[in-house]
Amino acid sequence: MLLTLAVFLLGCMFKAKTNTHALAAGQMVMLTAHGVSILYGILAAAFLIVGLVILWSTFRKRHDPKVVSIDDDRVSVPRASLSGGFVELVYHRITHVFIRDVFGHKFLHIKSRDGNATLASHAFATPSHFAKFSSQLLAAWEAGRALYAVRSARSSGIEWR
Repeated sequence: MLLTLAVFLLGCMFKAKTNTHALAAGQMVMLTAHGVSILYGILAAAFLIVGLVILWSTFRKRHDPKVVSIDDDRVSVPRASLSGGFVELVYHRITHVFIRDVFGHKFLHIKSRDGNATLASHAFATPSHFAKFSSQLLAAWEAGRALYAVRSARSSGIEWR
């Protein structure tokens, strides 16, 4: 894909420099030779920007590995956006954790009052890593919610027996 973009970029740059022909597309669009050169320059700039974005995202994916972690009171999962980074979701603020199968691909959905996260099984090294992480997250989420309920009850003066 980058090679194709590079060929189009170089072709547009060459045509922008050497163009001597005007462009007439019916009666609606008429450009002089100078206008066509500017159009080729704009196309070359667009191809350059697309190529740089592809290179940046490829570099970022390879040099910024995403590692999920489960702690005693929160889970850290990759943010689902171009900005990257991670979002930490506290267990007592998570409302739902479930796995959905879409055409044979499994997705772990985490819904929280602080945001949502979706982790695809194919993003893990192996399907067993996905299954292990999912089961550990479910267990930690249930334990974290129970612990939060006990702490909240103690701080409100309610006795548990």
